[in-house]
Amino acid sequence: MEDEPQLRVWHPDIVERVASFMSANEIACTLRLVNKAAADLFTTYRTIKLSLPVPSHALRQHFGTTVLMRSMTFGQRCKFVRLIVMSGDLPNLEFALEAAGVTLSATGWALEAAATAGHVEVCIWLRQRYCPWGTCLDAAARAGHQAVCAWLLNNGCPWTVSAVTAAGQGGHAGLVDWLWEQRPDRDGDGSPHDALALLQGVVEGCDLAAVQRLASDTAAARELLFHLQRGQPLVHRDDEWEPLHPDLAKGVLLSAVGRSPTPDWRTKVLWLELGQGWRSVEVAWTRPSGSYSQTDDALDRLLWLRSRGHRVSNDTLTAAAVAADDSEGLRKLVEEMRLPMRTDAACLMAAERGCLAALQYLVEHRGARLNSECAVIAFRGGHVKVLDYLRTRGAFRLDTEELKEAVQEALQSQQQPEPNMAPVLGVSSIDREVVAWAVDELTVEAVIRCGLREAAAAVGDVATLAFLRARGCPWSELTFTAAVMGGHEETLACLLEDECPVEPRPRTFLPAARHGDLGTLRACFQRLRCPWNKRATFLAFAADSFCGLPVLQWLLKDPGCPVNWGDAVRVATAGRKGSGEDNGGVLAWLERHWLDEDEDEDF
Repeated sequence: MEDEPQLRVWHPDIVERVASFMSANEIACTLRLVNKAAADLFTTYRTIKLSLPVPSHALRQHFGTTVLMRSMTFGQRCKFVRLIVMSGDLPNLEFALEAAGVTLSATGWALEAAATAGHVEVCIWLRQRYCPWGTCLDAAARAGHQAVCAWLLNNGCPWTVSAVTAAGQGGHAGLVDWLWEQRPDRDGDGSPHDALALLQGVVEGCDLAAVQRLASDTAAARELLFHLQRGQPLVHRDDEWEPLHPDLAKGVLLSAVGRSPTPDWRTKVLWLELGQGWRSVEVAWTRPSGSYSQTDDALDRLLWLRSRGHRVSNDTLTAAAVAADDSEGLRKLVEEMRLPMRTDAACLMAAERGCLAALQYLVEHRGARLNSECAVIAFRGGHVKVLDYLRTRGAFRLDTEELKEAVQEALQSQQQPEPNMAPVLGVSSIDREVVAWAVDELTVEAVIRCGLREAAAAVGDVATLAFLRARGCPWSELTFTAAVMGGHEETLACLLEDECPVEPRPRTFLPAARHGDLGTLRACFQRLRCPWNKRATFLAFAADSFCGLPVLQWLLKDPGCPVNWGDAVRVATAGRKGSGEDNGGVLAWLERHWLDEDEDEDF
């Protein structure tokens, strides 16, 4: 009886009416937590989507603890920040950056995320903090955000024809028109290569009506199709481009139509055949991860194009079936159509993409041979199930030299991110599970020789490191540097506790500086008390073109960090101007401090 007044107020109809004015995240973080009745009423609202606005109190309550961030690698912390960027909530973004210890001046992934989500105000905020352009124009174009594209171009973002292609692939014909008019040489018709890029995007992502309109209204596209009808090579009138061969251009466009997600893709093929007079065009499969892998019916599409008289090679058909992990499709090609197949090459592709069903068919029914290259390729891709299968076949071994090369490539790419490319936003550039698998397969000596000890540290795999230690694997300075690269504080703490040697040189901590990973630098220099030479570290970071301004500003806050501004300007000038990069205006900042120091001395 005591609950009756509450029940009369907390009537489900009233509560649901209130909830209709709230977002899903607000219901999950607030309303359903009021009492058990609310929790029972809103059982479907259990998951918080970080890419949408989240109530600030809930975000701070869950992610405001240092313990949680210490358990996350740098890649995981970047992914967290990226999701908050996409939500468009600036106060939450400021909190997320501080909590995650991530800066924005090293790469352009944050601006790309904001552009994809269509948040102009976030783009403005990010650029004020020296976030580089990256491929944000392509991202905004693909998502169809013309207002974002306009702001980017009006504020110094370079125009690229790939953005026109991206807009077309996204199905935004109007934006294709607009972007084409924004090109730097808009007084001319545009080069044949640019026209091909425009048409490639449009025929892939837009319907036939839009394709026909753009092909008719755009002078460069109209001229390109005119020459392709006649089989004539195209040369830009200013002789700035290599001649564009008609067969190559036709193959690019027909391949784009073949992977089109629009329902009328067959009609577009017929338009090219009947309206443009195309016959016997070669359909290309450029790489395992591209082209027809985007469609589930890739093999059927290729077979249909082949039935129309176009040239689709046996390797292309095989690649399409393997990429879809379609063992039945492979069987159809070999047993029903009697097509010759290079099974060994198909096995390598299946191992690279983790297509276990296709690999099993090739090995068990077509007699394909397995070798160490398959295992290393599967390792590169992080495909543990494929590795397990290779082991069960008994014709398997990990070639240590090939594996060593694969691990070194992965660690190198993780250590030196390209300034205009998004970093790895997952766990690492090496898969944690596959590292543990390989460690279990090899002797301690082979683990050390292949660099798997460093790989385990880079992915933050404390359990594998403990397993290695129990088997007598020694630590080295490289182990700790790899852990710094991965940005996983728990791993760093475990290594130090286990007396892992730390080289007190700047290069030990340089990977974190290049990533803009303040979280790891704070952990090393403040919480874990790693030995370091403050003056040498500042100079080394200043000289490195990957290292951004926020890292140097953070170092300067340390009262024990002596700085000779003249030396800093000299090493930064040599390091950054020589590479052509000045990440976030570091040189200007250093020169300003140097001038201020001289003025103080004169005074």
